[in-house]
Amino acid sequence: MVVLVGVVGVVVTAAYASHHFFFDWLAPRARVWRGKGGALAVVFLAVFLSAFPPLVGYSTAATVAGFVAGFPAGWPLAASAAVAGSLAAFFASRSVLAACVERLVGKDTRFVALAQVLRRDGLLCLTAIRFCPLPFSLSNGFLATVPSVSPWAFALATAISSPKLLVHVFIGSRLALLADEGDTMSSTDKAINYLSMLLSALIGLVVGLVVYRRTMARAAQLAREGLHHHHQHHHHHHHHHLSSSAAAAEVGYHDADAPLLDPDDAAAVMLDDDLPLWPVDDADARHDDDDHHAKATEQVGRTGHPPHEFSV
Repeated sequence: MVVLVGVVGVVVTAAYASHHFFFDWLAPRARVWRGKGGALAVVFLAVFLSAFPPLVGYSTAATVAGFVAGFPAGWPLAASAAVAGSLAAFFASRSVLAACVERLVGKDTRFVALAQVLRRDGLLCLTAIRFCPLPFSLSNGFLATVPSVSPWAFALATAISSPKLLVHVFIGSRLALLADEGDTMSSTDKAINYLSMLLSALIGLVVGLVVYRRTMARAAQLAREGLHHHHQHHHHHHHHHLSSSAAAAEVGYHDADAPLLDPDDAAAVMLDDDLPLWPVDDADARHDDDDHHAKATEQVGRTGHPPHEFSV
């Protein structure tokens, strides 16, 4: 635990130091760049490119927009770049970056759960996901993998969620003010600026976490409903199968109860045939031949002629 806290502390310190160094380097240049179209184009491009997975730096680029353009002027710059970059990343993630995106987010349980919500709740959920504190470029790639999300709904949701960038732009403008006037600013003014940055960051974080937790709770609810529906469907299918089997057995039972042909009737039917279907008993055959021979001899004795035989 102590080692983990130490590692986190080192990472946070390194991140703060790198950002502090970066904005110290940026401050004198930003004074020259303010009001120049070329500088704003560079900031726009930085925000635009940071929307593509797996790139990082989206928050920093949005903060730079506030650092260079001020507050609130930096917000339209950052918001338009974010919407345009996200839409371009969306199309790229469905084509040339598809394999890369699948490796990045395909097994992430957060994104798998959010996909279930998206399939049920549509644009409202899509907008909520845009507010969630997820890596921006990865969430762009993930949303592109959901077939039910159209590019235009994605762009609309991104635009609706763009006010969250006001936090980054405001912090950037405060950093620029501290860089420009830090040497002459009173300790109270410095404290107010730092506290305002901290407060705005906390507000953005809390809003993002609340939306994220509610969205994940909705995902858990849908998962439970899906499991319940699956059990009901399985039970209904099993019951239907048993009912069908019982009905089939009942039909078979009625078929078995149908009256069979009487044996005497069957014999009569078979006797109507010209040719018998079974061999005649030898004793009966000899008895019939003897009777026929005796009758023939008797007729010859009376008439002197054998009996005529006709074939039919």
